[in-house]
Parts: sequence; C-alpha cells; structure tokens
Amino acid sequence: MKERLSEFDFRIFRIQQTFRNIWMEEDWNVREVQQMKRTKKILLYVLMGFLLVIFSLLLLLTGERQEVKRKSISVIVDNSTSNRWTALKEGMEAAAKDYNLRLNYVSTVKLWSVTAELEMAAREMESGADGLILQMYASEGIGEKLEEIVPRDQCVLLETDITPEEYYQTVGPDNRKLGGVLAGQIRADYGESLQGKRVGIFCGNTGELSIRQRIQGLKEGLEDSEIQVVWELHEMGRTPDEAAENDCWETGADIVISLENDMTERVVDYLAENQDMLNQCKLYGIGNSEKVMYYLDRGFIRKLVVPNDFYMGYQSVEELAKKLEYRGESHKNIYTGYLVIDRTNLYDETNQKMLFPIVQ
Repeated sequence: MKERLSEFDFRIFRIQQTFRNIWMEEDWNVREVQQMKRTKKILLYVLMGFLLVIFSLLLLLTGERQEVKRKSISVIVDNSTSNRWTALKEGMEAAAKDYNLRLNYVSTVKLWSVTAELEMAAREMESGADGLILQMYASEGIGEKLEEIVPRDQCVLLETDITPEEYYQTVGPDNRKLGGVLAGQIRADYGESLQGKRVGIFCGNTGELSIRQRIQGLKEGLEDSEIQVVWELHEMGRTPDEAAENDCWETGADIVISLENDMTERVVDYLAENQDMLNQCKLYGIGNSEKVMYYLDRGFIRKLVVPNDFYMGYQSVEELAKKLEYRGESHKNIYTGYLVIDRTNLYDETNQKMLFPIVQ
C-alpha cells in the first residue's frame, strides 16, 4: 500500500513538475517577447536619431549651397563712412534681405577723381561682383569708359545721372525739383520782402549733373523775384577752396543757400565758429546727415530739403536685382521723394521714421 502511495505521489510530483516547466517556459517566452519589444524600441530610437542627423546635415549643406548662390553687389559712394549714408544703407540692407543679395560697401574717402572711381569699379568687377551701384564723382564724358567696365544691365547709378542721360539707369531725387522746392520755401518765407535781398549760393561739386540740375531748379524758382545773387561758389578741385569760401563770407549775403549735404555741413561749421553771422544771414539747404539735423534743431538752418535716402537705397538694390535676374530690364530713371524740414516739424513721427529708419 505504501509503495502504491509512493508511486502515486511520484506521478503527482511529475505532473506538478510538468506544469511548472510549462509555466516557466511560458514565463520565459513572455520575458523574451518583452525583451524583443524593448530592443525594437531602442533600434527605432537609434534609427530616428540617425535620420534626424542626416536631415540636419542635408539642411546645412543645402543652406551652404544657397549661400554660395547669392549674388554680390558692390556699392561705391563718396566718403562711405559718413553718417549721411545711414538711411541709404538701411534701405539697401532691407532690399538685399528681400532679394537674397550680398552687399559689399567699398571703403572710400572723399572722391576727387573720376579716374580713381572707375578704377575702383573695375577692381570690384574683376573680384567677382555681379553688379555695381555707383555714385559718380563726375557726369561728363564717362559713359563709354564706364561701359567698358560694367554693362548697363549690371549697374545702377545713385543720386546723379551721367551724360547721355538715362543711358545707365539712375535712382535718386528729381534734382531740378529739389532746387525748385528750396526756392519755393524761400519765397514763401519772405513774400514780397524778398525783393532786393542779397543771395549767396554754395553749389558744391558742379561736375555732377545732379548739382547743375539743382542750380537750374533754384534759379528757375527764384526767377522774377528781383533778388541779387552776389556770389556763387562752384567746386571741382581736389580740396575745398577755403580762400574762395572766405571771400564769399566776407562779401556777405542776406540769404545763404547750400545745394548738397557736405557743403551744408561746412556752412554750419563756419556759422558755429562765427555765430554773429546768424544775425546777418538765413541759411537754406539740402542735406540729410545727423550733423545737419543737429544744427537745424539748434536754429542754424531755416529750412532743409531732405532727399528720401532710405527709399533711394531700397530702390537702387531692387532695380539692380531685377536686372541681374532678368537681363534687359528698363533703364528709365526712378525718382525718389524728399521732405521739407524745419524746427517745427523735425520731431514729427512721420518725419522721424524717414529721417532715422530702423530696419528689423
């Protein structure tokens, strides 16, 4: 009987062992499946990370290729570090961003030679510039020389045209109109008392067509006013003619007119050193530098005509971008606007935005 029980117990034991082995096998299978799932997740994460790295590298390489493809424009203006170009450069930068262009401002001091300026332009083209924006020192007899350096569809002139007019596209103010507007301000301020007033004119560099156009507009606007133009100072020399300038001041005038920014700065410098002259003459000028604005605010300047340099900068880059993209674009000149500023409206919000633009 005991032997039968022992055999029976042994069989029960065997059955228990069998079920235990089955359960352990199933448990092992479950753990194996779970381990496989964890492994798959790890592999998936590694693969996703690898793909992300590859995608980032592709974006980087594509961005570098796009950077290489950006066209380069060189800008040559008189005395490139002068703050009179602040608004112009802001406009240029805004357009360069919109059209994916790279700007190179050529470092210059005062331009006194058209030959030197043409040599600068030639060096920029030889160095790989795709286009040029030029403010020419002189306007006469340089069209053929300029075309040997840069074709018309790779160049825009700034502020002043050359002869023949509109052969190269020019972006800038209507200079004849600026002179006329200045004359209109003088007539409005003086009315009938303008008759017999003694007038002196600091013209600036009359080698530029723009200055000659301003003189023309000014004289047309003052025609029949019965003023006396007692002196005019025209400059074409390498350095300012201080002796001739002093002669003008010694001769004196009731109304002093300055037709470009650098000359207006020199006039206010003289008045700052000789403030007794402020009681003897009234200054009307054209200009746009911070220095000129400062002296306007101090009362040294009666009225100031300010070209819209921000728009001139933006439009010049935009026009050249179109030429570089679509060869054979129009060469028609584009005229930019202006403001008439005095102490009463200098700090108007609209005027401040144009005078001191900030591009985000």
